[in-house]
Amino acid sequence: MKLPFWDVRCADKEKVMGFSKKSVLLSLSILIVFFLMGSTILPAKAGHAPEDTTGQLNSYNKIFFGWVDFDKNLWSLYGYSSMEDWSNVIDQLNNVLQASCKTQHLSKKSIKGAVKKDDKGYAGNDLYLEFSDVKIDYDNYHLYLAIDFIDAKTQKIVYSIPRTMYYGSAWGFENFLKAALEKVNETIAKTILTESVEMSAGRGQSTAGNVQSKDSVFIGWIDLHPENWALYDFRSQQDWEVMINRLNNYFQSQCGLKYLIDKEIKGAVSEKDTNFAGNKLYVKFSDVRFDDKKNSLYLAFEVIDGETQKSLIKIPQSGYKGKSLTTWGFENILKKSLEKVNIKLNKVIENLEG
Repeated sequence: MKLPFWDVRCADKEKVMGFSKKSVLLSLSILIVFFLMGSTILPAKAGHAPEDTTGQLNSYNKIFFGWVDFDKNLWSLYGYSSMEDWSNVIDQLNNVLQASCKTQHLSKKSIKGAVKKDDKGYAGNDLYLEFSDVKIDYDNYHLYLAIDFIDAKTQKIVYSIPRTMYYGSAWGFENFLKAALEKVNETIAKTILTESVEMSAGRGQSTAGNVQSKDSVFIGWIDLHPENWALYDFRSQQDWEVMINRLNNYFQSQCGLKYLIDKEIKGAVSEKDTNFAGNKLYVKFSDVRFDDKKNSLYLAFEVIDGETQKSLIKIPQSGYKGKSLTTWGFENILKKSLEKVNIKLNKVIENLEG
């Protein structure tokens, strides 16, 4: 009896639907191999690794945490009475990050950490974590930073996580930062342990020479004249100087956080600080005065080439109004004015760069 073609039964037991069993088994084997190969192709990760990768980050056992630089010069912006007080908090925050990772997130790894800003953990370690582009947005409880995973022996970047926002869900400035750093630790642990992150030891971008990934802009000091303290009803010149410092800190931090986000922002710490060597651009302010009747800040600024020290553009004195229906209080009005200065500065630099 002749069987229909769809009937898999066959008088010849060595054949299936007209094909030999060996041919069928060989074809199935090939299909299975291709399926397994395809299933190992992973989707793109949040970070990136060099091409031709070999191995995993989990193979690194001795890990060194670099310093998270919160910028000690911004002490007055965050409400501290001195740079020393804020510096002590910075030390504590770095200790919290390192200890939490050592006891909770990477407890099976050997964890060491920097004790100051310039500590580099290459010697005696396998992997060095370098933190950069650190910005604090206390208004929204956001901490921003980038992380480079560096092979300690070759001193080359094997994996990078670009600047990312970490939300700190906790009340109070220091508690918010600790909560955000816990999120940073979770990301680091997931990257090293959980994710199938591929890397290539001995390859990648070299860190030698401290090559900057961003063009740096040095923001000069906005001199609001400490001697005018009585004019604005301050109890002493020292009180007005503290606010001037806080307003400059605010301007510089907002510049890097919201406006010139593709630049590395450095800022003057006093009126006499014009140390802009090594920066691509220098922004110099002049003719600064505040009209409390018009609630406007007046100033001029100049953008200078950091290498040639030649002026690229001069913006004449203009008024930046700070008062609005939703803005009250002397300091808040000045901050609103400075926000408008940042908007103007951003547009000027964008036009300069074409």
